[in-house]
Amino acid sequence: MTVGYSMASLKKIIKKSAKSYKIGKSADKYIYLEYLMFIDELLVQAREEATAAGDQSIQGYHIEHAAELVLRNLRG
Repeated sequence: MTVGYSMASLKKIIKKSAKSYKIGKSADKYIYLEYLMFIDELLVQAREEATAAGDQSIQGYHIEHAAELVLRNLRG
């Protein structure tokens, strides 16, 4: 099982993808916080999907369906 992004690796990704933009000192912390909140909401939804299906553990298709729901809710 792979571990999520660390703060340092996320900071490198942000700097690499936003070369032409000025990024504030604390912007990476806010982006990391949003990332963690998204992952938390994704796991909550996947757990609800798994329990509704009667499964003991979260499977890949639970996460895929939960991702659709979470992303739909985030779009507004």
